[in-house]
Amino acid sequence: MEIITFIRIENKEFELYQLQGLMYPPMWAVTLNSYLMKEFSQQLKSELVDLRIQEFKEIKPSSYYCLSGMNQDLHVLAEVADKLRKLNPRAKILLGGPITWSFEQEGKLSELNFADHIFIGDGEVEFVEYFKKDFAKINISRIINAETKFNLSDAIAFDEKLFSHLIPYYSGGCVEVSRGCPFLCEFCDIRVMPDNNRSHCKSIDVIMDELKVFQRSGLNFVFMACDNFNGDVKWAERLCDEIIKWRAIEDVKISFYTWSTINICYHPNLLKKMRLAGIDTLFIGIESFHQNSLLETSKVQNTKLDLIEANKLIQSYGFILYAGLIMGFDNDPEDIASIQLEGLEKSGLISGDITPLLALPGTPLYKRLKDDGRLRVHQKSSLGYKRYSSNIIFNRPTDVIKKQLKEYLNGYNRGTFQRRRYINFLKSQLSEQRIDSKTGDYASLSEVFKIVIREPAVLLNYIKRMMMVFINLERAANFIFASAYTLYFSIRYFNCMSYFKFWLFAWTTSLLKSLNIPESEIDLQGNHEIKETKLQVLKLKVANE
Repeated sequence: MEIITFIRIENKEFELYQLQGLMYPPMWAVTLNSYLMKEFSQQLKSELVDLRIQEFKEIKPSSYYCLSGMNQDLHVLAEVADKLRKLNPRAKILLGGPITWSFEQEGKLSELNFADHIFIGDGEVEFVEYFKKDFAKINISRIINAETKFNLSDAIAFDEKLFSHLIPYYSGGCVEVSRGCPFLCEFCDIRVMPDNNRSHCKSIDVIMDELKVFQRSGLNFVFMACDNFNGDVKWAERLCDEIIKWRAIEDVKISFYTWSTINICYHPNLLKKMRLAGIDTLFIGIESFHQNSLLETSKVQNTKLDLIEANKLIQSYGFILYAGLIMGFDNDPEDIASIQLEGLEKSGLISGDITPLLALPGTPLYKRLKDDGRLRVHQKSSLGYKRYSSNIIFNRPTDVIKKQLKEYLNGYNRGTFQRRRYINFLKSQLSEQRIDSKTGDYASLSEVFKIVIREPAVLLNYIKRMMMVFINLERAANFIFASAYTLYFSIRYFNCMSYFKFWLFAWTTSLLKSLNIPESEIDLQGNHEIKETKLQVLKLKVANE
């Protein structure tokens, strides 16, 4: 019997800095393994090694090693692959994940030469076909491209046996529920995947089976992974109905988080059902409170309504909105930082992490800027090596784009701004349609303690967070005021401690990331260097010819 080992790599800086020690099972591995075991349970024995938890020495010599990653994982993937070669030179290293699609679009697949076979696109069918051919000794292409999109309605439930031994280490679970989005945002790579401009939904029965795995495991947080939960409203309502029925029968403590779009505000029945189902947190791409910046990149769904009122309406049901924001659009005015901050404050959004506009390979934005000579040609510009970076040459001088970013970060980190937006958020909760959380508390002490025991650096991280609040009089005073207001609000209306903890975590995360940020961590380039970049592109073309 051949052994196949799925390896979840550890990008330590990214995991600790971006995810604050939170860990979830590698669902790509769990999913693919289910299809393999359905076909080859008599020929293959599968194992999972999660390098965030386990040591490399726990990896056994295997016939196949499977890796997955994103662009910023390139150096880690290469290092792990090198160690695997030494462990078993005859093993085959298989690589998939977002990095393969992205590098194909950029024409950089040669940088993934450490893998024997590279899978691009949906893997459920192609992965099984690979092993059929390999067992039959049929020659297999090094690059395996999914010709068609996998029919997600045919998906089978994952088998938890692969990761059951690691459940105690995970902060929560993840269940994929749908793929695809009907919108056509210029900067988004969802729209350019084959047949991905509509929702492809998984069977509700399969989703429920997978959710129950995490309920039995005792995990209290599950990310319902999708591109747009409300892409198919009728399906989303049916899924919520099933979860509501499940909650009525069992003592389900799971809190759900998912991705949505702002037009969900038009669907009050769905919003109500989502709250009753236990969906507490939504990620929504707000991007910008400046309408021309949204129109520039076809984010039209955000221009057809009053963004501030839409945010307040969605939150009034009891949701926490995790808002995605972007700076660096060509149409951003000089005062874009204040426009974004004002939008956050008036909306009462208690999150709002900003990112510079990025041209993802394969997107219309990438093609447009490439044709205009506005893509940076150096290797690391799109790999996320800095806290704030982009592969775009912005249409303003470098010092201006950096100044705008710093103005936003400085304003965002101020205690006065944080207090005001938090109080505005609580005011949005004083509505008739608000539905109490059906789940446990956000960031319970038991969960925090589990993370700290596993990763002591997280404890130092938490201590540093509070120090950054109290070493500054303005921040400390506003924190104390917000704490007192939380106590008052909880006594008069309802217990809002969970919201308070989320707000404080979001604020201190920004302080850790951006307060007194060194210049070396801002990798942005302005238009005064466009001529130089066009010359570099021309030289590369000549060299390739």
